[in-house]
Amino acid sequence: MNNSATAYAVNRVSRGARWLKTCVSAFIGEVAQKLDSREASRALVRVERDHADLHVRDRNGEARHVARVEGSFDSAAIRFREQLTSKQRQAVALRIGAGRALITTISLPQGIADVLPAVVRNKIESLGPWPLEETVWGYRVAGSPRDGQIGVDVALTSRSKLDELLRPMEAAGLRIGRIDAQDPEQGGHIVAFDFHDARRRVRLRRIASTAIAAMLIAPLITASLGGYRWYAAQNELTAVEARIALLESGLRGGDAAAGSAVLAQANQLYARKRDSEPFVTVLAKLSELLPDRVWLDSLSLENGIVTITGRGSGVPALIETLESSQLFKAANFAAATQHDGAANIDTFSISAIVESKGALK
Repeated sequence: MNNSATAYAVNRVSRGARWLKTCVSAFIGEVAQKLDSREASRALVRVERDHADLHVRDRNGEARHVARVEGSFDSAAIRFREQLTSKQRQAVALRIGAGRALITTISLPQGIADVLPAVVRNKIESLGPWPLEETVWGYRVAGSPRDGQIGVDVALTSRSKLDELLRPMEAAGLRIGRIDAQDPEQGGHIVAFDFHDARRRVRLRRIASTAIAAMLIAPLITASLGGYRWYAAQNELTAVEARIALLESGLRGGDAAAGSAVLAQANQLYARKRDSEPFVTVLAKLSELLPDRVWLDSLSLENGIVTITGRGSGVPALIETLESSQLFKAANFAAATQHDGAANIDTFSISAIVESKGALK
């Protein structure tokens, strides 16, 4: 019975891991495809069965329609050249519509995610009317796995059909950096063909993977830092309480003069504990006040004075920001700021008095 339960648990964990891996791989693929699209093209030529459209990308990557040419694609390529700058001609994406490419969705077992390119390749010849050596194809994972299956969008066209489009574009001086296909009737998803820039796509997937890993690791680092700060604050409070207890013990066993001095010191420590804001409260307030363009290198809190050092832009406004808070007063630069012209940021050190406990209420 125990063996059966263990086997069941292992199987469930394994299936969950495969599902998660497939989802992450699909997400990375989507990010890489968007990076590829941004990097590879400043202009987009979309070709349908009986017409072609030219779009150019603005600085935000949004496509703007420029021209449409009916009939022969040879004349369309020449017309599009006249509409583009020399820089735009060097980075053109070609998008093929359903009239010139076959776009379909197939279902495959979730467990083959690690060998998906090879499995899709083996199915290409059965999906299209052309021999494998005459077929240009590409694929994308369509969403998350369901019921142990993954959906894969596949796009195919023949090399001869593709050459009919590439020759006039190259003759017109348009350099193709990316080729993909899109069929609005199949959900409108864009499927990139396995074109000559395969190494670049591998690099883009690597960049996307690194960025996603950094996004996942950052919250863990933040949580660890917060835990450490909380631990340090608790240790500080514990040390204060221990000192008070020691002083009270000395007060009970000493003479009157010594007792008065010990009592005064104990009262000072008690007042400090009672009136001071905890370190975690100061840290939380700073996190709330500091803008995204500023980050800290160090933070210290001693005798009611907080000192922060860091880097960022818009540093002079930080003084006013801290002063506007109910928790800080008398904020000022503890040292001269240093400007980094290349990065356009300032290095700063700022000190401020922390108001007594209850200032935030």
